[in-house]
Amino acid sequence: MSVAPMILLAFMLGPAVLAVPVLVMLAAGRGGPNLARIVTVVAGVALVAAALWVAAALINLGGDTTRVVIPVAPTPVKVPAGVTLDATATFEQGSFDHLSVWVTGLPLTTRLVMTTAALLSAATTVAVALVVLRLVRSMREGDPFALGSRALRTTGWIVLIGGSLATWVGNVGDWMASADLFRLHSWSAVGTVSGIADLSELGWPDAAPVQLDLPWAALTIGIVLALLAAVFRYGERLRHDTEGLV
Repeated sequence: MSVAPMILLAFMLGPAVLAVPVLVMLAAGRGGPNLARIVTVVAGVALVAAALWVAAALINLGGDTTRVVIPVAPTPVKVPAGVTLDATATFEQGSFDHLSVWVTGLPLTTRLVMTTAALLSAATTVAVALVVLRLVRSMREGDPFALGSRALRTTGWIVLIGGSLATWVGNVGDWMASADLFRLHSWSAVGTVSGIADLSELGWPDAAPVQLDLPWAALTIGIVLALLAAVFRYGERLRHDTEGLV
C-alpha cells in the first residue's frame, strides 16, 4: 500500500477511534443510573485486553522465532563514502538505539523474564479493574463512600508497585535479549575486512548496557490516586460529622 492511501485511512479511522473514549467520558460525566453500567463495561474491556495481551506475549515468546524490540548501544548511521542520497532532507548525523528484530534461539531464561514483564503489566491492569468493579458494587449498594477512599488508595498502590515492577523487569529482559543477540565474544569473516576493529563500523550494533527506567506513569498515577483517596477520606469524615450533628 502506498503512503497516500495509508494517510487517508488514518485520517478516516483516527477520529472514529478517538470518538469512542470521548463519548464514554461524556456519558460517564453525566452520572445517573448508567454510570455503574458504563464503568462495568470499561472494566470488562480492560480485563479482556489484559487477557489478549498475555496471550499475545505467550504466543510470541513461546515460539522458536520471536519478534522483540530491544535496546542497543547507540550506533551511528553512516552513509558510505562516495554515495549521494536523493532525499528531501539532508542527513547530518544521528544514531539508533532500539531495534525491532526477529530472533531465533533466544534463551529460555530471557524469554521467561520478558514474559514476566508482560504478565506483571497485565496483572496490574486486572487488579485495577477488579477494584473498580468492587467500587461499582459499592455504588449499586447505595454507599459509594464506603469503599471510595480505600479503593483509590488500593488502586494507587497497585499501579505504583505493579507498574514499577513491570517497567524494571522489562528493562532487565530487554538488556538480556540485547546481550544474547549482540554481545559477541569473537567473529570471523570471509573476504577482505582489513582495518575493521569493531563490527559497529560495518553497521552491527553493540549490546546495550543495563538501564532501569524511572516509571513516570506509575509514579504519577499512584500519587494522583493517593491524593484523591485523601480527598475522599476527608469527604467521608465531613459526612460523618454532619450526620452526627443531625
